Amino acid sequence: MRVKETFYDFAIMLPMRIDLGGLNARQREAAETIEGPVLVLSGAGTGKTRTITYRIANMLGKGISPGNILAVTFTNKAAAEMAERIRALAGEAAKEMQISTFHSLGLKIIRENTEYFELPSSFTIYDTADQVAVARKGLRELKVPNKKFDPDKILWQMNSVRTVDYGKIAPKCEDPDDAWAIQHLWPYYRETLKKCGAVDFEDLLFLPLQLFKARKDILAKYQERFRYALVDEYQDTNEAQFELMRLLTIKSRNLCAVGDDDQSIYGWRGAVIRNILDFEKNYKEAKVIRLEENYRSTQTILDAANCVIKNNKFRKAKTLFTANGQGEKVKLYCAENEEAECARLTELITDLHAKKVPFGDIAILMRTNTQSMRYEEALRRARIPYVLKGNLSFLDRKEMRDFLGYLKLMVNTLDEEAVMRVINIPKRKIGATSLKKLSDFAGSHNWDLYTALGHIEECKEIKGQTKEEMKSFHDLVERYRGLVKPGNYARFVRDLWEDLNYEQEISELDTADREERLGNVSQLIESISYFERENPNSGLDDYLQQLHLQEEDEEDDDDKDMKDKNKVKMMTIHSSKGLEFPYVFIVGVNDGILPHERSVNEGGLEEERRLFYVAITRAKKDLFLLYPAERTRYGVTEACEKSRFIEEIDEELLETYDETVPNEVTDEEEDEIFAKLKGMLDKK
Repeated sequence: MRVKETFYDFAIMLPMRIDLGGLNARQREAAETIEGPVLVLSGAGTGKTRTITYRIANMLGKGISPGNILAVTFTNKAAAEMAERIRALAGEAAKEMQISTFHSLGLKIIRENTEYFELPSSFTIYDTADQVAVARKGLRELKVPNKKFDPDKILWQMNSVRTVDYGKIAPKCEDPDDAWAIQHLWPYYRETLKKCGAVDFEDLLFLPLQLFKARKDILAKYQERFRYALVDEYQDTNEAQFELMRLLTIKSRNLCAVGDDDQSIYGWRGAVIRNILDFEKNYKEAKVIRLEENYRSTQTILDAANCVIKNNKFRKAKTLFTANGQGEKVKLYCAENEEAECARLTELITDLHAKKVPFGDIAILMRTNTQSMRYEEALRRARIPYVLKGNLSFLDRKEMRDFLGYLKLMVNTLDEEAVMRVINIPKRKIGATSLKKLSDFAGSHNWDLYTALGHIEECKEIKGQTKEEMKSFHDLVERYRGLVKPGNYARFVRDLWEDLNYEQEISELDTADREERLGNVSQLIESISYFERENPNSGLDDYLQQLHLQEEDEEDDDDKDMKDKNKVKMMTIHSSKGLEFPYVFIVGVNDGILPHERSVNEGGLEEERRLFYVAITRAKKDLFLLYPAERTRYGVTEACEKSRFIEEIDEELLETYDETVPNEVTDEEEDEIFAKLKGMLDKK
């Protein structure tokens, strides 16, 4: 067996020739520049993914060990696609590489060093809902009224002010009350997660940083392992991600950063555009390669995008061009009001479909989710099928969270949030008063909740049927915990589902909703079975950790509907990043909406301009801009101006239709009208 392994190890190290002939000159330069820091500025539609995959395949072809290559991107979907493309070019050697998201990389590092973090091997990853539950409970125990402090808001602010010096926070809140709440909640929040054997998503970045700063020997081990690093979408990195990659590459200097500062649109989510703008300051020997040939859009669309983005002061100059031809002018429609804008939108879509354009080739982009209602109503009235991207996450559905709560408890009994979620599911008539007594009982013995349930007979405050229900719940969990072993947990999950009889609770819902919910659980169980088949040596804890990492991929939940050729796609501009459509409608292009008034007031005009640039460059064949001349807000009709960004597009690129101004009548039309009137008079 070892002979085969040794031969395989040797085989994947053998140099091979990777044909780079299909790349253009700049792409080829990026693929061939392997040593030292490299910044690949990849404009929209310039073949970034193709360039990245050929670069990595070329590295493997030159004999660099796949175990020494680290490729990081922002979604599991993108990482999987990258791995598949590299495998197609370079063979099975790609399997030995670390191709993942930042959070998956962080999880790997934590799992390899759980002893340092004093975490159980089967630690839980808390998602946003779990975090909010802890924050809400903390505010309550700290005697902070929910009416004064919103747990979601405080949690978001708390996460946003974490620093790379892990364990410390820097209160930057303008509201002193919020700063006070954060300072008091932070110790409680950290202690709660530690007690529950849990980490949150931010920990997946901050804990490795803590480790690397405290243990130089461990950092050196990872620096030697990942001697070549590549980061995709570098413009979207935050402070922690930047620091993590800086530490890993500080010795080798082999960092390839790929991205486009003109598409940096996630500042509100913590992305730091200076990471890409200052790349040459941080890596003074860096080579910069610009990819500017676009393979997606017409030249007119690119010219419009170039006109807009050149007005940003903080950017790296680049000008997109294409061999796709000049194409149609950008259509600009000024409607009389919002109703007229919707009517024009549906009319234009109907006209395109009448010309054999599939509905699925059409996308409607808007600045905010709140705009969607009126456009949805208009599409329904016009009987135009559509899908709205960004619906409720698969894992956020109640039946999913309930069942996953049981699975979390099976691998980590310290997870008190899981206990509290499922102890009364299905309904066991265990009320809030009884749960408070259970919590007090646990606290008096310095036990976690699950341990307290194991001693429930000793609790004199809880009596009768409630005590029996708690004991029954504990017995059920204990019985199934004994069955959780690698190789059999898919069957265990099916048996647990049947034993819970949670289906009875779902059956009380409407028929359509019941079938959907049951189908969701069925998908989950099948997902577990597939994971078990593909990873025979893994455990249920491995599956749960990977499952929660998938919540990074907001676009995956409705991926099937987004590929439906019979439905118009509707989404925010943020959600459209990375996508492309033959026909794009950008709606509500008014000042105050795009750019958004709040963002402008907060100094975010350049990011708003980048957002408009991203929207424009989603279009392949034809681009439509629509806006109303007046709108109604809170029952009051007011005039509104077109976006200042429209003014930045050269007039010769636009075909303008101002529907608020009566059309002028030509001489021919006037003669025709008079002729018709004369004919009518002659008949009389």
